[in-house]
Amino acid sequence: MVERNMRLRGIVLTLSIVVGATVSNIYYAQPLSGTMMDAFHVSALAIGVVLASIQIGFAVGLAFVVPLGDISDCRKLCSILLIACGVSLLGMSLAPNIYLLVSFGVMTGVASSVVHILVPYASKLAPVEQRGAVVGTVMTGLFTGILLSRTVAGLISDYYGWRWVFGVAAAVTFTQAAVVTARLPRSQPTAGLSYRDLVSSVFELVKRHRELRVRMLYGGLEFAAFSAFWSTVGIVLRDRYGWSDASIGLFALIGVAGIAVARVAGRLVDMNWQRGLTGGFLAVIAISFAVLGTDNITGMIGVFVGAVLLDFAVQGLQVTNQSVVFSLEENAQSRINTAYMTAYFCAGAVGSATAAVAYSLGGWRAVCFCGSLFPLLGLAVWLGESPRFHSSADSKVVQT
Repeated sequence: MVERNMRLRGIVLTLSIVVGATVSNIYYAQPLSGTMMDAFHVSALAIGVVLASIQIGFAVGLAFVVPLGDISDCRKLCSILLIACGVSLLGMSLAPNIYLLVSFGVMTGVASSVVHILVPYASKLAPVEQRGAVVGTVMTGLFTGILLSRTVAGLISDYYGWRWVFGVAAAVTFTQAAVVTARLPRSQPTAGLSYRDLVSSVFELVKRHRELRVRMLYGGLEFAAFSAFWSTVGIVLRDRYGWSDASIGLFALIGVAGIAVARVAGRLVDMNWQRGLTGGFLAVIAISFAVLGTDNITGMIGVFVGAVLLDFAVQGLQVTNQSVVFSLEENAQSRINTAYMTAYFCAGAVGSATAAVAYSLGGWRAVCFCGSLFPLLGLAVWLGESPRFHSSADSKVVQT
C-alpha cells in the first residue's frame, strides 16, 4: 500500500508539471497584446481576435479530441497531441502576418486541449476517497502554469522579442512529449464505443446530469470574467501606466496567493461543501471587478487587490466544479470533462471578445462593468438552486 501511494504521488507530480507546462501555451499571448498590436499595426479589437482564436481552438479540441481519452491509450494520445502543439507554436513564432498568427493560434489551442485528457486521467488513478485531493494537486500545477506563463512571456519578450516566447514554448512542449512517453503508464480504454458514438454520448451525459449542466454554466461564467480581465489588462498597464512587457509579466505573479486555494477547495469538496464554496467564490469574483474599476481613484492598488481576488476565486471555483463533475460517472470522465471544458473555453472566448469591444468603446471601466455581469448571473442561478440538489447522493460515482 505504501509503495502504491508513493508511485501514485510520483505520477501525480509528473502530471502536475506536464499540465502546468502545457496549459501555459494558451496564455502566453495575453501579456503581449500591446506589443503584438505594435508589431502588426492593428487595433486592440484585432488582438482580441488573436486571443479569442486560441480559446476557440481549445474549445474545438475539447469537443472533438478530448473524448478520445475514453477510448485510447492516454500516453500515446497525449504524446501525439504534444508534438502537434509544438509544431503549431513554432508556426506562431514565425507568422509573418496576423492572419497566420490567428490560424496557428487555433491549432495551438486544439492541441493544447491535451491537458484535459491528463486531468481526468489523474482522477482515474486515484481512489474515490482521494479524488478531490488528487484533482486539487494536478489543478495546482495547472494554475501555476497559467500564473507563470504570463511572467515568462513578459520577460522573454522584453529581452528577446515576442516571437521568442512561442519559439521557447515549442521547445518546452516537444520536451513534454518525451516526458509523457517515458513516465506515464499506459491506460486501457474505459468506453467500448466508436468515435461517433463517443462524441454523441457527450450530449447524452449533459442531458442525463443536471449537476453537469449547472457546473458548465458556473465554469463558463467564471472563465468569461477571467478572460475579460486578462485579455485587456496588459493594454491598460502599458498605455495608462507605461509598463513594459516584463513588468506586465511580473504583475501576473500576484496570483500566487490563489494557488493554495486549489488543494484546500478539493478537500472541502470531499467534505460535501460544494454549494457554499460555489456561492462564495462567485461573490468574490463580482467583488473583484468592483475593486478593479476603482483604479481611477486608488491607482495600482485597486488593480493589484482586484487581480488577487479574481485569481483566488476563479481557481477555487474551478477546482470545486471539476471535483464535482468527475464524481458523476467513473467510466466517462474524459467525456464529462469535454462537456464542461468546452463550455468553459467557449465562454472564455466570449469574455475576451466582449472585453475587446468594451475596451474599444468605453475603456477600462467598461471592461470591469462587463466582467462583473458574468459572476452576478452565476450568483442569480446559485440563489435559485435548492440546497437539496447538492446532497451527498449527487456526488456518488456512477459505474457504467
